[in-house]
Amino acid sequence: MPAFWRVPCSLLFCSLCAVGIREESTDIVNNDEGFAATHATPLTWGKQEKDFEGLLGRPFSEFSVQCSHNTYIDGRQAALQGTVDAVRTDTMGMALDLGYRCIEIDAWQRNEPRVLNETEMWTAPSDGPTTSWAKVTHRMWGEGPKLANEVDFSLFIKAILEWLKADESDVRLRLPLTISLEKHCKVTECEEYLATFFRQLGDRLVRPAAFKPGITMRELAGPKRKVILKSSAAMEGSSLEELIAMVGFKKEKPVPEGQLLSKSIAMDSEDGEDQPPAIVEKVNKSLHEGMLVRTYPGNLAYSSRNYRTRKLFEVGAQMVCINIQGLCFYLQDRCPNPIRGKMPEKKTWKKQVKGWVRLVPRLKRNQDDTKSCRCERDTAASVEKAFATYGYDGYVHLPSVGEGFYNMVDEAARTPKSGGTVRGKPDAPPQEPEDLEGVS
Repeated sequence: MPAFWRVPCSLLFCSLCAVGIREESTDIVNNDEGFAATHATPLTWGKQEKDFEGLLGRPFSEFSVQCSHNTYIDGRQAALQGTVDAVRTDTMGMALDLGYRCIEIDAWQRNEPRVLNETEMWTAPSDGPTTSWAKVTHRMWGEGPKLANEVDFSLFIKAILEWLKADESDVRLRLPLTISLEKHCKVTECEEYLATFFRQLGDRLVRPAAFKPGITMRELAGPKRKVILKSSAAMEGSSLEELIAMVGFKKEKPVPEGQLLSKSIAMDSEDGEDQPPAIVEKVNKSLHEGMLVRTYPGNLAYSSRNYRTRKLFEVGAQMVCINIQGLCFYLQDRCPNPIRGKMPEKKTWKKQVKGWVRLVPRLKRNQDDTKSCRCERDTAASVEKAFATYGYDGYVHLPSVGEGFYNMVDEAARTPKSGGTVRGKPDAPPQEPEDLEGVS
């Protein structure tokens, strides 16, 4: 080797070694095996249990939780025509393994109660119903009232309970899981059906009487993970009322005095754009009124695009919910094996050209390619990385985090779009969904 190459090469080798050591010790997001096989992810990054102990006495309202929007969907959040398995129960475990501690389920009342077999419905509860009153499905953009595939509601609670039991195989401090239930029930039988399966969570459920303003994180933490059910108020006479700890605020519905309320606010902007001042002010106003604020992507984010999150964390929003998969360009694009805190592999110029060519005939992707992520997880990866670095078990204490946290959650918005899917006009531009009354 020529003499002038020796020093640069040795320096390069040492630099690569240093990078490798640093990645192995702190930057676990580059572990291609991912986190799907373990439930111990809260202790791998960021604050350890001993570091978090001093924050347990702070009010729950001072914390922000890593929050997933429409967790039950795999792939695009809308324009799901032609997809038969977009609604899936395994997305529950996937989100929980990625560190999300606020997940969402949408439950729709069936037009008629339906008898299902043991593969279509969780029949384990001895006192459980023999017919199904509720399903999990999703509105689709397009002409006419259309829904994605449907899965019985009971199977989602079963999937969550299985994850909770597996997660409790070791002894450590666990912070609460919030289940955000969007229910579309018109009769009490539907709500009773939901309540039957939520009761299977047993003493994990936080009861409304305990979930009062000023409740501390210590009261919600423990070796066995607590579960907070968030939803709109139950119907009169429904036993679901005894289970909903975090009630969604509605002007027309009175709420018992002393109840800790939540307010959900849709976001208008896309990746890289700041929230309109009016939206931020709306969030601020609700926070000052003592409510727990949940933000989520607006209806126009039909291809699972996310919104810029930094200002929402800065003002103190407790549930800044995002789409785990991010923008999915084609209708059939999925992200089956996401890695916590890691964006999909960046495209080379050759892959970019191939992507542009696909735009002309709108060819379908290789249907056999089920292992790689075809969606832009940039915003989700940034948020996951920030919570894993500066938080513990899916939570950060907002008054304690500094500029590093805000810069990290904003990393995707500040980075030029160079990876993931090719930008352009996504498949199936949205149309306003019609009312789903009468759709089975």
